[in-house]
Amino acid sequence: MKKIRKLLKNRLTSFDIVFGLIFLVVILGIFLFFKRKTEYVNIRVKVTDQDILYAHTNPKNWYANRFNVGDKELNGLGQTISQITNVESFDISENTSTVYLDINIKSVYNKHTKLYTAKGTNLTFGNTIRFNFLDVSFMGLITESPDTLNQKDYQEETREIVVIERGAGPLLYGGPGSIEPEVLEKIKVGDTINDSNGKILAKVKNISLRPAQRITQTNGGDLLVRYDPYYKDALITIDILVKNYKGDEFVFDTYPFKIGSEIPLNFTYTSILPRIIEIK
Repeated sequence: MKKIRKLLKNRLTSFDIVFGLIFLVVILGIFLFFKRKTEYVNIRVKVTDQDILYAHTNPKNWYANRFNVGDKELNGLGQTISQITNVESFDISENTSTVYLDINIKSVYNKHTKLYTAKGTNLTFGNTIRFNFLDVSFMGLITESPDTLNQKDYQEETREIVVIERGAGPLLYGGPGSIEPEVLEKIKVGDTINDSNGKILAKVKNISLRPAQRITQTNGGDLLVRYDPYYKDALITIDILVKNYKGDEFVFDTYPFKIGSEIPLNFTYTSILPRIIEIK
C-alpha cells in the first residue's frame, strides 16, 4: 500500500488530479441526466377484442369473464411486473362485454419527458399495451394514465328516461326485427342492470305494453296507423346512470345520451335495443 501511495505521489501531477476530477464530474452528470426512476404505478385499461385486427371492438362474454383481481404478470426472474387490482365489466350486447381493468404496473419515469414507460410503451391515454397474465393474455387500450387515474374529469348522475321497443318487424307476419311478446313480458318493474362490482347502471321504474303499431297503405296511397293483434310495443321508464364528460353525455360507456339514440338493455334473461323518446 505504501509503495502504491509513493508511486501515485511521484507520478501524478496537479494537471492529472484536475483532469481526473473533471472526468468524474462529467461521468456523474451523464449518469444523473439519463437516470430514470423505476416505480410501480396504477393505470386503467379497456380490454379490446382478442384479435388485434378488431382492437376497437369489445371482447366476447366468454373471454371477458377470464379476468380476475390478483392475476399477475411475471418476468423471467419470477418477479411481478403487473397485477390486476380491480375489474369492472358489464354486458354491452347479447354476446359482448365492456371490461375495464385497474392495473399496478412496474414502470420507468423519465423526468425530462415527464412520461412513464412500461414494456417500451408510454403510459398515456390512447396507447395500446399487451399483457400476458397467468390466466389470460390480452391487448389493452390505456384510458387512464398515472397522472390522470385519480382525477375525475367526468360527472355521473342518474337520469330518468322513457324508451320504446317496437315489437313488430317490417313484415306483417313476423320476420327480422320482430320481438316475441313473451320477451317484453319478461321485463318487470325493479329489474336492474349492474356492473361486475354491483353498481346499478339502469333500473326499470315502469313498463307498459300496447298492441304494436304498424303503418299500412290503402289502394289509394293513403297511409294509416293500424295495431297488430299479436306483437307488442313496450314503453319503459328507466333510471339510468349517465356520464358527462366536458358537456357530452353517454350511457353504457360509449352510447350517446340523446333523444332518438338506441341503447342496449341487457337484463339477466332478456336483451333489447330500444330507442330513447323522452329525457325527464
